[in-house]
Amino acid sequence: MVDMHRVQSLAEQLLAVDTTSGRSLEAVHALIESHLAHRPEIVVERLPGSADDRPSLLCSIGGDGPAGLLLCGHLDTVPAGDGWTSEPYALTALDDCWIGRGACDMTVFCALAVELLASASTCGPLHVLLLPDEELGSLGVAALVEQWPKGRRLPEACVIGEPTSLQVIGAHTGHLKATIIVRGAMGHSGTPGSGHNAIAALGKAQMALEDVRIRWEAVRGATSALLPVPHPVLAQVGIEGGVAWNVIPHEARLRIGIRTLPGQSPEVLLGEVVEALTAALDGEDWTLDLFNSNPPLHTSADAPAHRWLCDHIGQHSPKGAAFCSDGGHLATLGVQSVLFGPGSIDHAHKPDEFVPVAEVEAAAGHLEAMIECLCGGAA
Repeated sequence: MVDMHRVQSLAEQLLAVDTTSGRSLEAVHALIESHLAHRPEIVVERLPGSADDRPSLLCSIGGDGPAGLLLCGHLDTVPAGDGWTSEPYALTALDDCWIGRGACDMTVFCALAVELLASASTCGPLHVLLLPDEELGSLGVAALVEQWPKGRRLPEACVIGEPTSLQVIGAHTGHLKATIIVRGAMGHSGTPGSGHNAIAALGKAQMALEDVRIRWEAVRGATSALLPVPHPVLAQVGIEGGVAWNVIPHEARLRIGIRTLPGQSPEVLLGEVVEALTAALDGEDWTLDLFNSNPPLHTSADAPAHRWLCDHIGQHSPKGAAFCSDGGHLATLGVQSVLFGPGSIDHAHKPDEFVPVAEVEAAAGHLEAMIECLCGGAA
């Protein structure tokens, strides 16, 4: 059985490192490699990721191939922010919970996955894939998939430990991110005719986007019944512009996000946005820059990981989520992922983020049984 004291110790060490997206992961990789050093048969590889100091880490036993199990997590976290009643970069035990930035999303799961591998009897294949920069739009796994060696196979059955309160999630929305840039001309704000106000022009774009957002609320797809939000979502999430009180703004930027349903084409939805903007910004100088597109996930209820976990925990119907994971990209490698992890997404990205210890222990038990069944050996 997995040693929960070792899980807690590794989680404490990992949480003590600030792994905010974009920061180096060298320190946490060293901690994980040290934790696995007593098992020389475990192969640890640094594979392509977001940057040289943020590679993907693949820890494996039992060789490659489509059989076995893949446990997957992301090592990066969102910024700690303000409002904490405890130290965010320390694992605080309180009221049968572990508190800290990344406690539920999802550093504690990463520690659990590593310890499950460290304590596994010789079996295979069992892999643990730890990824960078998921919180920026799954940049790490996108780079990994793009450079994945042709012919090399990961296990088809994959559990991604996003916080799901130990529910099996087989579908989630995608997330396309873009910036709309409107260019005007500088001038003195006291003489409006001396320039062209980019912020005022951008306001027309905002109204057009609001119309699209409302129209999309009536759109349904084949997977809508699985999802908490059954329609595509258009969100205006950031605006920038202007340099001084007395200067007509020459440029304004609006960041938007488009949440796509599984089975929907992000390109088609983006095309609707561009069409609306083209009409609203007629005569304006503007562009739309795509940041990235994180694909949706829709894993079949008959996929090995989905079927096994649902049978094991007694979940009788498929479920979906309104947030993203690295699973959409992994699907292009033939990996059939489900989200399943301790903690609630409602407690992620907030001060005093926490995970109930009982859920970590329960997750350990479920995954031990899964390893025994799918990998031919017990943790």
